[in-house]
Amino acid sequence: MFYRNKQQGFTLIELIVSVSIIVLVSSIFLVDFHKYGNKGNVDMSAQKISSDIRMIQSYAFGLKKFNGSRPKGGWGIYFNKIINNDEYIIFADNDYGHDYDVSEKYRIIKTNNTQINNLKVNGIDKNWISVTAEPPNPIIWICNNTSSCSTTTNAEIILESSDEQKIIEINCFGLIDIK
Repeated sequence: MFYRNKQQGFTLIELIVSVSIIVLVSSIFLVDFHKYGNKGNVDMSAQKISSDIRMIQSYAFGLKKFNGSRPKGGWGIYFNKIINNDEYIIFADNDYGHDYDVSEKYRIIKTNNTQINNLKVNGIDKNWISVTAEPPNPIIWICNNTSSCSTTTNAEIILESSDEQKIIEINCFGLIDIK
């Protein structure tokens, strides 16, 4: 005959070891999850900005109206790293100036826990830039804080969140690349 122990259940030592293993695995997962959550914010913001640039091109190509009339200079997007580095503005270029005026504001877009860290035109740092798509082609105008607008320049928007960075490049043909 076999002798059987009538005691059932777990000992205190077994329970402590099991709980400590679960806590250890959970803490490792949460640390990595937080790291990838910030990366997702930068990626999502970069995709949203590039999508909005394509949207202004589509508005210009489709001759979308603003306050009942078609904007003379097309549609644009404005970035300012000094005043609001966590948002950008979509605008209708009513005065054909190719840059943003307060009366032309269409929509303000907040970035998702991401900062606009730097703006560059042809590799030179700028405080603000605007990218405007002029109908009917649409022709891409890139303006900066030195009051110069050109159809032959390239722009970079550098986004940052904690330790992650993305660069959005816009060339003079309106092509967008995220690096």
